[in-house]
Amino acid sequence: MRDQILIDKQELTFGNVTFMSILTPGHSPGNLSLVFPVFEQGVPHIAGLNGGTGIPAPKVDREKKIVHQIADHALFQADLLSHRQPDAANPFVIGIDDVQNYMKFNALCTNVIAARQGMDLDV
Repeated sequence: MRDQILIDKQELTFGNVTFMSILTPGHSPGNLSLVFPVFEQGVPHIAGLNGGTGIPAPKVDREKKIVHQIADHALFQADLLSHRQPDAANPFVIGIDDVQNYMKFNALCTNVIAARQGMDLDV
């Protein structure tokens, strides 16, 4: 596949999986996230990969600022997933209400950080 420039809500298919791109500008204007179907024990769900919603910041030690593992407990959830019983729930399947709450909270945090840095974001 050749390089492509994706636009908001453009679909991109690899094999039998179709991803939808969602523009999520924050730390850069062209930042995007991906939404795609997944299945857990035959039950369909929608998964999303957040491309980042940060705001511009000076270079820092990136390893000290990685929030993915703490913002959504990804490392803990992955450990639970690898040790769960066959009938136990998938810790990454959280439901639409929790996803919406996470996104609202994330937007609020971004606005607070931006305001502290003298920026006015329309998030």
